[in-house]
Amino acid sequence: GVLGLGPSAAGGRPPADRHGIGFAVATWVAPIGLLVPILLMWVLGSTRPAYFKFMLISAPFFCLLIARGWFVVAASAAGGRLKSLRRTSSVGRRLSAVGGLLMAALTALILWGSGRSLANVYWNPAYFRADYRTIAGRIAREAPADAGVILDAPNQWEVFTYYHKGPQPVYPIPKGQPEAAAVDAELNEIAARHGRLYAIFWGEAERDPERLVESWLNSHAFKTSDEWVMEVRFVVYETEDGEQTTEEMGTVSDLAFGEHITLKGYRLSGQELTAGEIVQVTLFWQTKQTLSQRYKVFLHLIPESGGAMVGQQDSEPGGDLRPTTTWRPDEVVVDRHGLVVPTATPAGRYTLLLGLYDLTDPAARLPITTAAGVIDALPLATIDVLPPGE
Repeated sequence: GVLGLGPSAAGGRPPADRHGIGFAVATWVAPIGLLVPILLMWVLGSTRPAYFKFMLISAPFFCLLIARGWFVVAASAAGGRLKSLRRTSSVGRRLSAVGGLLMAALTALILWGSGRSLANVYWNPAYFRADYRTIAGRIAREAPADAGVILDAPNQWEVFTYYHKGPQPVYPIPKGQPEAAAVDAELNEIAARHGRLYAIFWGEAERDPERLVESWLNSHAFKTSDEWVMEVRFVVYETEDGEQTTEEMGTVSDLAFGEHITLKGYRLSGQELTAGEIVQVTLFWQTKQTLSQRYKVFLHLIPESGGAMVGQQDSEPGGDLRPTTTWRPDEVVVDRHGLVVPTATPAGRYTLLLGLYDLTDPAARLPITTAAGVIDALPLATIDVLPPGE
């Protein structure tokens, strides 16, 4: 038998009946090996689904217990010769019949569960692992050499760096127990070295539950895109214009959006750029009362002469971390956005439009009261897209 736990082919006498080692291991060691890891997880408070994978350490001991069960059934069927059973041959045969059915059902259940799990792993897209190959490929194609990559869960390091071979350095952060001061200091250093940051968010509910890394990036950089690649969020930030990290308005507006929201002012990184560059926009919002409705900010880039929109950026304020329902009365909410001018954009003059719309209905835009009347999209600035090389 396997591992000395099955009956012997010679004389039908189980080897464990003569030596007792394999049977003793299965009887005493296997239950301990099965239960101790589970109890430790319970004692340490690691019982959430994210930690279930660590129960794999119990799997070999569980298999030993199954083997022991089959061994007992086989020994009983052979006439109850196993001394530790203390059964007559008739009792042994009855035990063998009942135990055989029980073990067959349990084994079939295990095989069915294992087969279903393997089928999900290999053929069910819902269970596929994160596609780090695609993310690394996009960074290789799009990222400037001075960009950096942030992993918001340090245990992504091995799998991501397996695919990432570019010159862009990778920063696993937070390290150790997340602390606001340590995260702030490290991200300040990282942002000072890179004009663009690619952030990969996965498992932050466990590793960075207060979202210190994402909050810092949304407060000090300009989010240009935010998308899901399977269960991983892939976010791009622009940090090139250091002046934009200040909280000083470039233009005071005091325009009413709807009944309760005011755009106190805004600041732009520049109004002349080439295709492929990013317009960095800082908005300063305020409300006089607590809001019950969530709104999204939209920025649209359209040709001044008319025509189809060439660029767009939509998100809730603060990189989705400062929904309007969290604004406190009279608080000035600093809201940063990065709008990419697509590489195929022809040179010319464009208008940057700003507005707010209901989170659940993009067509329900808040009216904006201006000196010229009520509109649903504010012409925030004129952007000159220059020919390449200028």
